[in-house]
Amino acid sequence: MNDKELAELKQKNINIYELLELPADCSENDIKKSYRKKALIYHPDKNPEVEAVEKFHLIKLALSILLDSESRLKYDTWIKSLQKQRQRTDELANERKRMFDQLQKSETNAEHWNKRKATKSNDHYGGGIERLREEGMSLRRKLQQRRDGRFSVNKPSSINNNNTEDHSVLIKWKHKQGIDLTCEILQSIMSVFGPV
Repeated sequence: MNDKELAELKQKNINIYELLELPADCSENDIKKSYRKKALIYHPDKNPEVEAVEKFHLIKLALSILLDSESRLKYDTWIKSLQKQRQRTDELANERKRMFDQLQKSETNAEHWNKRKATKSNDHYGGGIERLREEGMSLRRKLQQRRDGRFSVNKPSSINNNNTEDHSVLIKWKHKQGIDLTCEILQSIMSVFGPV
């Protein structure tokens, strides 16, 4: 058995134990017995197909490697290193998958947490804004009542209609779209300062 034949098997990445359907610790008798069974199936005289001829060639190589102790040792070393490499690749793939799943889970949890936090803060601040609005309205009402109370106490008992002076007030404001000021709205706003 030369290194060229061993290199051919390595290049094709063929496991000769699987090819002969044998365990790695098989005896020479088991190897010869399995070879004879496979040779009957794939021998070119019995099976002229191209695939069968190629398979028969590989079976002959497997037999010569497994019966030569030095070649078998080299082959077993190569197979073990190949298996270790596959195992490392599988472990890395599993680790990568585990890390990816963990990342996905973390991102999902973060998304859920952010949505929950946003909803909670909207509820919290939304309720706070409404509460502040109501407090402001009640404060305005109280101030209005105080002013009304002061004005009613300080009002003269009789209104002097003899006063001919014009008490007109000129009001200016910046016009904004969506806000329509009517006469009623202006009266309600200015009634704070007295009768309009």
